[in-house]
Amino acid sequence: MAKRETMVKALEETENALTKCGNARAACRENVKLYTDAFTQAKAAVERVDAPLRAAYEAERELRLRHAKERAQTLRESLEGKSTLKKRQLTKERELAELNETAPAAILQWLGKFIPMRSVERWKSEKASLRHDIKEVDSAVSYASEVIALTQASLNTANE
Repeated sequence: MAKRETMVKALEETENALTKCGNARAACRENVKLYTDAFTQAKAAVERVDAPLRAAYEAERELRLRHAKERAQTLRESLEGKSTLKKRQLTKERELAELNETAPAAILQWLGKFIPMRSVERWKSEKASLRHDIKEVDSAVSYASEVIALTQASLNTANE
């Protein structure tokens, strides 16, 4: 009789542990959902920022193309002996050099206002960690289920 009570108590404790595992599993799934949502929002923010960056890149490309055409024209004219165009070319080259120095830093600073990249990396790593935790909880739940089944089988055998 004492053996049966011990087995019943063990079964109850195992069921309690299984319930706790189920609760932990649900909490882990909720955390994964929250981090997935946060990551999705961060990705959307990056996509919103992407369009202005592309426009800035396109404007810079057009500026470079225009300067290249002007340089070619200046070269043609300088071969003909016109020095004033040479001065204009040097001015344009200086402007382009200044743009090359300031534009990338300004774009990165502007992008940094929306979403720090460290946050995105942290979200990715925490999401992976939570998935690993869910796998561990799943294995604990399956083990607890096996223990319950074995305990119930032993209890049934003890009853007979």
